Amino acid sequence: MISQNKVTLKTLKYHWDIYLFIIPTLIIIGIFSYYPALSGVFHSFFKWNGADIADPVGFDNYLDLFKNKTFWESFKLVFILGAFNLLKMIPALLVAVCIHRCKSDKMQFLYRVLFVVPMIVPGLVIVLVWRSFFFETSQGYLNQFINFFGIKQLLLLTDKIVGWGIFRPDQNPAWLGNPKLIVTAMVLWGFPWVGSFGVLAHLAKLQGVDNSVYEAADIDGVNWWTKFTKIELPYLFGSIYVLLIFTIIDTIRDAGTVLALVGIDGGPGGVATVPALFMLRKAFVEQDMGYACAIGIVLTVIVFGLQNISSFTSEWKQKSKTQRNVFRIILMAIALGLAYGNRLWAISFVLILGSLPYELLSVYYDKKGYFKRVLLLVAGSILFAVAYFGGKASPLPPLSPLVYYFAAMILGMCGMPWSFLNHFMFVRRSANAFEALLRILVPLAAIAGIVTCLPLFNGKPAIPYTPFFFVLFLFIAIAAIPYRDIKLLSIRMRGHEGVDPDIIYQQYLDFTRTGLYRLGYSVTVRFLRFMKHFTIILVLFFAFIPFYLMMIVSLKNNSQFYGNPLTLEAPFHWENWQTAWTMVGTNVANSIFITGSIVVLAVLLALAAAYFFIRIQMPLQNLFWNAILLLMMLPSIANLVPLFRLLKDMNLLNTFTALICVGTAGALVGSVFILKNFITDIPKDLFEAAEIDGASHLQQMANVVLPLSGPIIATVGIMRFVHEWNDFLLPLIIMRDNTKLPITVQLLRMSGEYFKLWGPLMAGYALAAIPVILLFIFAMRFFIRGLSEGGTKY
Repeated sequence: MISQNKVTLKTLKYHWDIYLFIIPTLIIIGIFSYYPALSGVFHSFFKWNGADIADPVGFDNYLDLFKNKTFWESFKLVFILGAFNLLKMIPALLVAVCIHRCKSDKMQFLYRVLFVVPMIVPGLVIVLVWRSFFFETSQGYLNQFINFFGIKQLLLLTDKIVGWGIFRPDQNPAWLGNPKLIVTAMVLWGFPWVGSFGVLAHLAKLQGVDNSVYEAADIDGVNWWTKFTKIELPYLFGSIYVLLIFTIIDTIRDAGTVLALVGIDGGPGGVATVPALFMLRKAFVEQDMGYACAIGIVLTVIVFGLQNISSFTSEWKQKSKTQRNVFRIILMAIALGLAYGNRLWAISFVLILGSLPYELLSVYYDKKGYFKRVLLLVAGSILFAVAYFGGKASPLPPLSPLVYYFAAMILGMCGMPWSFLNHFMFVRRSANAFEALLRILVPLAAIAGIVTCLPLFNGKPAIPYTPFFFVLFLFIAIAAIPYRDIKLLSIRMRGHEGVDPDIIYQQYLDFTRTGLYRLGYSVTVRFLRFMKHFTIILVLFFAFIPFYLMMIVSLKNNSQFYGNPLTLEAPFHWENWQTAWTMVGTNVANSIFITGSIVVLAVLLALAAAYFFIRIQMPLQNLFWNAILLLMMLPSIANLVPLFRLLKDMNLLNTFTALICVGTAGALVGSVFILKNFITDIPKDLFEAAEIDGASHLQQMANVVLPLSGPIIATVGIMRFVHEWNDFLLPLIIMRDNTKLPITVQLLRMSGEYFKLWGPLMAGYALAAIPVILLFIFAMRFFIRGLSEGGTKY
């Protein structure tokens, strides 16, 4: 690892040339990142239309914004999407653990590669496929799915009971046309929600688990769930935390996905309006750019606040008691302000939950505090009754009933006798024929109930009989396994007090001699192995469905598509690809030129900047580094309005130069951060040897840094290429000439046409994905290696 030599002002004249490595980066981010940010702050105090009309209004934009109902409603939508996005992190975690537990290294590598493919395909293409195929009202695959499996009958019954007024027997639901269903569609798109980057990040962290740990766990009789919670989950906390923060922040500042799904109006009634989309509408539809700048500043403050909260909570144990209490008071004040002023109850609940003094509540978890628990349960019941009956019989205090439900839940959880329940669950009391019978009858009854009810929805058997009996046999065998006795064996091996080891061990031997146990154990091992691969393959199946549909439909004409949209049928219309190339060939070339230029410039400048930060400790180095870190927290969408004005003043609108310069400025920040972390690990001796040989800084970077940084450079280059290839928001705003549009903007416009030629359109989607796939094929070895090595640095 490099240890920096400090350069003072007296010795600066011998090392001044190293500043040449950082100056280009500072110039680019200063012009295209910091200047628009400062311009946005300035113009947020004006009534500004983006041109020559700028009347000072002071804080009126901010005051009007805080009173704007649409703005605060957009945060409710962000909270809903954010909550579901957090849940969507679970499948990626599950898949990563399943892949990690594959004993074959070849299978692990194959699964890694397969999960990279969805990551490198343009995200906009996936969004457009879902909008065009899955959410289409008459022939959409989602409606076909719910009709085929009888789910619509269940939805109709639920609608009748709850009174939604959404589903009707004589028509299919309009997922993007019904204001009550748009948010549901925004949650459903992308199923099964396995982000490839999340899977690879978790896998990289799991490489730190030594095989000897699993071997010891197997000897102790540890089950699969305990392995996950006690062995794998602690290693994954770092990647989970990083992905959690990225997910929350990206949900707040994202506008592209919503724009591609429902348009800039936010769908019917604007119900799908998120804050960033609200800002774009104010700026480019209503021409109120001063107001839009104020929205951008508020979003920036919110993002900064969330990042500071995450940093504080990550160092919670190192904080003093006073700092923790001040933090709780601030969260509580923000929660009350949101609840009282803008009725953002759900966000307030989360903040209140985060501000609770859990170390004080934990005193109620002692074994003898039964009286305290009874009081807490009674108090929770009273609050629940007040919330339920108060809303019907008498007016409640000025708080939502959900506040009382939430408080009742907290008090009830504090009042539960957890230690007693744990003893009841995991300590053996008896082992008799009745208990063994229950082990078999309970899953049988559950399966019989499900199979009996499912045919009611569509009038035919829900499951073929042969697979049903096979699954039934598995459940019987698994149910017969004496899990409780295996648990007792692990208690014996850990030497818990109060349990006679000899009795436990004899009980365990008695059960292991039974044929039913051996059958159950054998079936369990094979069943878990099967479920591990089945889970991975099932997720990959859903992940590859959009690509399958693209290729199938690209060879059909419209009549074939409407008649049979799922399978190939002759004749194959290869001319669709020629038609698509005629429509988007120029746009593909534009994207290759723009994206390639950005990647080359960003990687070269970032590598030089990273060398500057790790080679020698220079004056102003910390200032420059903090300036780059600050931009990592700045949402780029907040600068879009003043950036548009800057490009107009520089006569760069509708030019490739604008896209390349802005894209390079945005790519530099993250690239410098990643490359610096890797170059820091290069041994100092290599630099010293090169310096003794008379090598300049440029020669040291070329002869020392470049050869050792090949995998990480390839990883950064591919990630930046995919990101810039997917970007469509900036070119959508600043590009007007159709011959200069990148492929993403052209596809977005084609998908919005009223009459669609589905074959050429899908061929165009495929053409947009081919360049990125080819790039990955050539650099796959370096990409996988660089990403795996980088996972341990979280």
